[in-house]
Amino acid sequence: MVYGDVGSLIPVLPGMDDAASQTPTPARHRLACVQMNPLLVSVAPYAQYLCKLLAGRLTMSAWERHQMGDLAEHLECVARQCDLLVFAEPEQSVLERVLAIRPGCQTAVSCPTSVLVARQPRWPLERVLLVVRADGGDETAVEWAGKLTQASGAELTILAVAPALPVMYSLSRNVQVGMDVLLAPNTHSGAQLRHIAQQLAAWDVSGLLRLHQGEPDWQIRWEVEAGDYDLVIIAAERHGRFHRLVLGELVGPLLHWIERPLLVARAPVSDM
Repeated sequence: MVYGDVGSLIPVLPGMDDAASQTPTPARHRLACVQMNPLLVSVAPYAQYLCKLLAGRLTMSAWERHQMGDLAEHLECVARQCDLLVFAEPEQSVLERVLAIRPGCQTAVSCPTSVLVARQPRWPLERVLLVVRADGGDETAVEWAGKLTQASGAELTILAVAPALPVMYSLSRNVQVGMDVLLAPNTHSGAQLRHIAQQLAAWDVSGLLRLHQGEPDWQIRWEVEAGDYDLVIIAAERHGRFHRLVLGELVGPLLHWIERPLLVARAPVSDM
């Protein structure tokens, strides 16, 4: 494991866009909370807490198990009218428990906006983990991390996931991109990490940068299990065979085992 202050990655590379260094203008966010398990009484006050942090407005919606047939359509309609969907999963059926099916997985993967799967919510936020791929697709996740940590005063840890080399370049899937390559200022990943550091600096947020070796999904598992995080933030998967070949899928596997709130960040439809 390698770690250090993310602030050490600033200043950014010469010629990089300076727009991210400008102080962001706070936005009034629209949040929607879909409550699918009435036994999870902590979800509504958790959503209200997040709404207060973001100086936003909250819409509450209940959904019963017998209405599951129209759930996808309902969630898509709700999601398109908000910036963040706080989703309380329904209780697992016996069959779902046997098959290890998590009801919130497909919702988080396919939702057209950012979604927070509220598993075992706890607040106030004190420790937040931001998982980045450093491939150019982390911007929305970084924005959510900046806003929430600035408003809550939480400690931020940034885990830069080092991908295994594609099969076409190696005989073993376990061959890793070297840390010197990942952080080098003349590489794409190095430039992206500096851009992320600049984004966070604009929110007056600093954090601890962590790097692990191993398969990407296990890098995340090790860090989540080692740190007592109140919230994990990651960008939604980007489409494209090449991207999935290089890094594989992270969000789906993460949703199958994580037992704490997970925010899957996606750029608003108008920005995509």
